[in-house]
Amino acid sequence: MATVTLPRILAVVTGDVRTITVSGSTVQDALDDLIAQYPQLRVHLWDESGAWRPHVICLVNGRNLRWASEEPGDLEPDALLTILQAVSGGFSTLR
Repeated sequence: MATVTLPRILAVVTGDVRTITVSGSTVQDALDDLIAQYPQLRVHLWDESGAWRPHVICLVNGRNLRWASEEPGDLEPDALLTILQAVSGGFSTLR
Protein backbone atom coordinates (compact mmCIF):
# COMPACT_ATOMS: atom_id res chain seq x y z
CA MET A 1 0.00 0.00 0.00
CA ALA A 2 1.20 3.48 -0.88
CA THR A 3 0.12 6.81 0.58
CA VAL A 4 -1.01 9.87 -1.35
CA THR A 5 -0.92 13.30 0.27
CA LEU A 6 -2.94 16.14 -1.18
CA PRO A 7 -2.72 19.90 -0.74
CA ARG A 8 -5.33 21.57 1.44
CA ILE A 9 -6.96 23.15 -1.62
CA LEU A 10 -8.03 19.67 -2.85
CA ALA A 11 -9.40 18.64 0.54
CA VAL A 12 -12.69 20.25 -0.46
CA VAL A 13 -13.03 17.54 -3.11
CA THR A 14 -12.20 14.69 -0.72
CA GLY A 15 -14.25 15.72 2.29
CA ASP A 16 -11.20 17.16 4.11
CA VAL A 17 -9.18 13.95 3.65
CA ARG A 18 -5.59 14.83 2.74
CA THR A 19 -3.84 11.50 3.30
CA ILE A 20 -5.17 8.56 1.31
CA THR A 21 -3.99 4.96 1.27
CA VAL A 22 -3.95 3.51 -2.23
CA SER A 23 -3.13 0.11 -3.64
CA GLY A 24 -1.18 -0.78 -6.72
CA SER A 25 2.19 -2.10 -7.72
CA THR A 26 2.94 0.82 -10.07
CA VAL A 27 2.52 4.58 -9.91
CA GLN A 28 -0.23 4.35 -12.52
CA ASP A 29 -2.06 1.67 -10.51
CA ALA A 30 -1.86 3.85 -7.40
CA LEU A 31 -3.18 6.90 -9.25
CA ASP A 32 -5.97 4.79 -10.77
CA ASP A 33 -6.94 3.66 -7.26
CA LEU A 34 -6.87 7.28 -6.04
CA ILE A 35 -9.33 8.24 -8.79
CA ALA A 36 -11.46 5.17 -8.09
CA GLN A 37 -11.78 6.39 -4.49
CA TYR A 38 -12.26 10.07 -5.38
CA PRO A 39 -13.36 10.36 -9.05
CA GLN A 40 -13.88 14.12 -8.71
CA LEU A 41 -10.10 14.58 -8.36
CA ARG A 42 -9.51 13.68 -12.02
CA VAL A 43 -10.50 17.09 -13.40
CA HIS A 44 -8.21 18.84 -10.89
CA LEU A 45 -5.14 16.75 -11.73
CA TRP A 46 -5.32 15.98 -15.47
CA ASP A 47 -6.50 17.90 -18.51
CA GLU A 48 -8.86 16.58 -21.18
CA SER A 49 -6.00 14.83 -23.01
CA GLY A 50 -4.90 12.96 -19.87
CA ALA A 51 -1.77 15.06 -19.30
CA TRP A 52 -0.96 16.50 -15.87
CA ARG A 53 -2.29 20.02 -15.57
CA PRO A 54 0.58 22.55 -15.83
CA HIS A 55 0.17 23.72 -12.23
CA VAL A 56 0.13 20.18 -10.74
CA ILE A 57 3.21 18.24 -9.67
CA CYS A 58 3.34 14.64 -8.49
CA LEU A 59 6.29 13.53 -6.40
CA VAL A 60 7.04 9.87 -5.73
CA ASN A 61 9.25 9.56 -2.67
CA GLY A 62 10.35 13.15 -3.33
CA ARG A 63 11.09 12.64 -7.04
CA ASN A 64 9.19 14.87 -9.46
CA LEU A 65 7.49 12.73 -12.11
CA ARG A 66 7.30 15.65 -14.54
CA TRP A 67 11.07 15.76 -14.89
CA ALA A 68 11.73 12.01 -14.69
CA SER A 69 13.60 10.70 -17.70
CA GLU A 70 11.97 7.29 -17.49
CA GLU A 71 8.53 5.96 -16.63
CA PRO A 72 8.03 5.80 -12.86
CA GLY A 73 7.36 2.04 -12.93
CA ASP A 74 7.04 -0.09 -9.82
CA LEU A 75 6.17 1.34 -6.43
CA GLU A 76 7.75 0.38 -3.16
CA PRO A 77 5.07 -0.91 -0.74
CA ASP A 78 5.44 2.13 1.52
CA ALA A 79 5.82 4.74 -1.25
CA LEU A 80 4.69 8.30 -0.70
CA LEU A 81 3.01 10.12 -3.58
CA THR A 82 2.71 13.85 -2.96
CA ILE A 83 0.42 15.95 -5.12
CA LEU A 84 1.22 19.67 -5.18
CA GLN A 85 -0.60 22.53 -6.89
CA ALA A 86 0.97 25.87 -7.63
CA VAL A 87 -0.91 28.80 -6.18
CA SER A 88 -0.39 32.37 -7.28
CA GLY A 89 -1.96 35.75 -6.88
CA GLY A 90 -2.87 37.61 -3.78
CA PHE A 91 -1.92 40.99 -2.49
CA SER A 92 1.45 42.28 -1.41
CA THR A 93 2.33 45.53 0.29
CA LEU A 94 5.95 45.21 -0.86
CA ARG A 95 6.96 47.68 -3.54
